[in-house]
Amino acid sequence: SHEVAAKRAVAAALVSPRFLYRAGELPADARDEVAVLDDWQLAARLSSFLWKSLPDEELREAARKGTLSDPGALRRQVVRLLGDDKANAFYEAFPGQWLGYEALGSSVNPDASRFPEFTSALATAMKEETRLFFQDVFRKDRPISSLLTSGETYLNRTLSRHYGIDGGGGSEMTR
Repeated sequence: SHEVAAKRAVAAALVSPRFLYRAGELPADARDEVAVLDDWQLAARLSSFLWKSLPDEELREAARKGTLSDPGALRRQVVRLLGDDKANAFYEAFPGQWLGYEALGSSVNPDASRFPEFTSALATAMKEETRLFFQDVFRKDRPISSLLTSGETYLNRTLSRHYGIDGGGGSEMTR
């Protein structure tokens, strides 16, 4: 049917690497090869990935001057962008996409007969714990390995009970 055909066409476009990875910015003959990005492309990718927004004036100025190609300047801009409140969009979206827990508690729910303690509040707390921890690692410039090896986390009362940790928190998440 027309509806099925339209759905398939839209689905194909949305999963196409050329759509997902912004290959349209590259010359047609370089789209299937590794290419060096210019400063404007770096600025656009940084702000899109870390802020889900357009480059700010400082990032545009760095692109205009051609300094983003310098690894030190690029690192300074990444640190600056991650430290800005606009990076909350990155901290909200990336861990869930990366670890695949976005749908937990909404369209994905554990079997209630095997996990009767699982609630929407627990799902929300688990996602918030991960987001806050991920944000803490990046904002404090901790080693990426601490995502796997840290002895700390964020808890509220719901998670404390679930993990069997005594005296853990109130309704707010605390480190």
